[in-house]
Amino acid sequence: MVFVVHGYDSSPQKNWFMWLQSQLAKAEIPTQILAMPNPQTPNLADWIEHLQHCAPSLGAHDVFVAHSLGCIATLQFLQVAKYEKLGGIVLVAGFFEPVAGLENLHSFTTPTLYFEALRAKIHSRTVLAARDDCIVPFALTQNLAQNLAADLMIYEKGNHFMDSDGFVRLPIVEFLVRDCLAEQRRDKT
Repeated sequence: MVFVVHGYDSSPQKNWFMWLQSQLAKAEIPTQILAMPNPQTPNLADWIEHLQHCAPSLGAHDVFVAHSLGCIATLQFLQVAKYEKLGGIVLVAGFFEPVAGLENLHSFTTPTLYFEALRAKIHSRTVLAARDDCIVPFALTQNLAQNLAADLMIYEKGNHFMDSDGFVRLPIVEFLVRDCLAEQRRDKT
């Protein structure tokens, strides 16, 4: 299963999420775009509870795709979820440190992330960042990739990878998800 977690002030209908779901459906890859609670006034406990409800059991054939605030929410959830190994994560324009100007989201970054434990349990880890991101500074996304020991894919121009930035499709994410799932199938045989 592929779980897609949107960010702050977003929804399943925005950005490239529905496009990704339709692309993965063509390959018969089940995908859920999660409608996170109160995205205009997000609360970490509510988001973790929602993720626990939507993904009660996880395994090596599950992948999370997250955008912006959805990245830190997903990592906070994966830190407390019960599973042995997760197939992978694809984090787009993510962060784990406070973002200037978004003080209302600092409660998501307050709990410590234990990166060593996350690295040990998440097989494939990729982070996408744009150098010209005007919402989440590139350095914060770069720090996230370094702490996760994730592959970092850098776009010179991409801003925050939103539909307002021209991103109604994001083919690299589809490729990364398919590759991760194919790798899990190869490892199983």
